[in-house]
Amino acid sequence: MINGVFGKTRLLFSLLLLTIASTTASAANITIVANPQDDSHAELIEGVKAGLARYPGNGFNINIVPLASLDNNSVRERDFLDADLIVTVGTRAAQQAGQLSIPAIAKTPLLHVLIPKINFDGITQRRRTDTNPIR
Repeated sequence: MINGVFGKTRLLFSLLLLTIASTTASAANITIVANPQDDSHAELIEGVKAGLARYPGNGFNINIVPLASLDNNSVRERDFLDADLIVTVGTRAAQQAGQLSIPAIAKTPLLHVLIPKINFDGITQRRRTDTNPIR
C-alpha cells in the first residue's frame, strides 16, 4: 500500500512540477514543510530531490522548512517568500501551515501530501472559508 501511495504522490508531484516549469520563466522555488526525522517524510523529500536531480539544470530549488519550526513559532516569512509552490507533508504540517498568518502562504499554491482523506477535507474546507473563499 505504501508503494501505491508514494507512487501516486510522485506522479501528482511530477505533473505539478511540469506545470510550474512550463509557466515559470525562471527557477521554480519549492518549499517543503515536513518532519525530516519521520521516515515517510524523509523518503518523500529524498524522492523529490532524486527525481529532480535526474534533470540537471532543471531550475528547481528545494527549501525544507522543518515542522518543528512551525511547532515552536520560529518560522519566518522569508522561509516562504520566494516559494512558487508550498508542499506540506502530513496532516500536522498542513494544519499548521494553514494557521500561519504569513501573506506569502496565502498567495502561493499549496500541495498537501500524505494526508488521510478525512483530515484533508477538514483542512481544505477551513482554508477556503478562513483565508480565501475562492479556493
